[in-house]
Amino acid sequence: MTITYKAYEIEAIEIEPGRFRARIKRSDKRKIHIVATDEKKDDLTTGGQAACSAQAAIDLAKQAIDGGGMN
Repeated sequence: MTITYKAYEIEAIEIEPGRFRARIKRSDKRKIHIVATDEKKDDLTTGGQAACSAQAAIDLAKQAIDGGGMN
């Protein structure tokens, strides 16, 4: 499942049965700038505890986007 949210594409990935993470990429294919570390990456994957559904993983990715710290 992939959605577009703001300037990003979010893809839910099932890493194990019933455990999901989300991969975040910019829609314009530019690298994501991580403000705190001044790094630039092609994509980011949600970390920490895996979500129990694709939608929950996507919601975590939206929170990361809305929280700032990347552009």
